[in-house]
Amino acid sequence: MFRMLPVNQCPLCGGEGEPFKPTKELLQLEGYDKFLKVYSADVCQNCGTIYQNPCLSDLERYYGSGAYRTEHPKNPIFSDSDTPEVRRSERLVTVIDRFNINPKSCLDVGCGTGELLKQLEIFFYAKVLGLEQDRSISDFDNMVYSKEDVVDKFDLITCIHVMEHMAEPIKELEWMLSKLNPGGTILLEIPTAMSPTIAHLYVPSRKGLEIMLNNLNLEYLYLPHDIVCNILIGENYSSYFVQKVYYTYESPDFDTKTEVHNWLKNSYDVKG
Repeated sequence: MFRMLPVNQCPLCGGEGEPFKPTKELLQLEGYDKFLKVYSADVCQNCGTIYQNPCLSDLERYYGSGAYRTEHPKNPIFSDSDTPEVRRSERLVTVIDRFNINPKSCLDVGCGTGELLKQLEIFFYAKVLGLEQDRSISDFDNMVYSKEDVVDKFDLITCIHVMEHMAEPIKELEWMLSKLNPGGTILLEIPTAMSPTIAHLYVPSRKGLEIMLNNLNLEYLYLPHDIVCNILIGENYSSYFVQKVYYTYESPDFDTKTEVHNWLKNSYDVKG
């Protein structure tokens, strides 16, 4: 058994919570009724983030035991070259290329089997490293299982569908920043819709993410999608919070930071 401990405040903004009452639509989701019979959740009164309370506390032991991978195995209907992880990785490489990041060194936090790192290695000829807590995973050669083994700094740090598994996201983001090269970028992808699983400790609200990023004095670009969001963090973004993506762009070449900002303003409905 894994310990469940009480949560005293919102993990993103520190606000107070009250018991979360799901809508009829949520109750109709597959597995949600069962989830609520086992787990309880609060909603932050300040930012609207929904978080488990109590929540799983033995995270390192939980992932290190391989329990998460056992509960979420690879779907056998997919070939190794056509899994959801591969398709997601190809999509993320497109995002990275679109914003002209061109990394030469990459760290993927919570890398799983390393599908994204394989794509980054092929597409950008980048030196790559994966950080993973699940010691049962050994599918990728350039992988470590402890932060202490991450000694270098990187042009790009990715954290894809991992932050919602982190009990202390602010602390984890500060650690990522400490491993970022000057001028580098952090790419986060976070689900913003309810997903009933013990491993998803919270469902971040847009307001909660904005408060967390602003409290850390970060410059960022927030890209909303239907059920997830991408956040690019780095000095090139000047806290753009996208309201709507107007259209897709090919990755242009920029000579100055001003050209980047002008391109963003022309391509997106932004605040900032």
